[in-house]
Amino acid sequence: MMREKVSDIVRPAALLLGLIIVGISATGCDVLTGEQKYGEEFRLPVDNRVLVSNDALVTFVEVIGDSRCPKGAVCVWEGDALALFEVKRSGFSPKRFVLHTNDGMTRDTVIDGLSIELVALDPYPEEGRAQRPTEYVATMRLDR
Repeated sequence: MMREKVSDIVRPAALLLGLIIVGISATGCDVLTGEQKYGEEFRLPVDNRVLVSNDALVTFVEVIGDSRCPKGAVCVWEGDALALFEVKRSGFSPKRFVLHTNDGMTRDTVIDGLSIELVALDPYPEEGRAQRPTEYVATMRLDR
């Protein structure tokens, strides 16, 4: 029976793991912005994600629509912006959800035992200025 050295097994496995990590990093466009704590507000730019209390990974996927009445304009109603997020809590599958900026709409939700609230969405639209999708930053709060 042939005996293999541990290093002959470990080196290829480490190389494969490194290639997998590089592949995952190259395909993902979002950035881990750091860690926050439950109950505290935090700012999350679009295409970024944050780890909350080492338990929930929240990703700001995109703004689906922004019909908020721009500063300097006269509007019939205040409008609304819809932001798409994803949350992955330890022990649960990832879930996508939409939150609104309008107080009459869904600004918060409960997913897998977490209370998730969209506190604000910046920047606020201005009349005569087109909003770039990459400029959005959500202010959020998660709690158990």
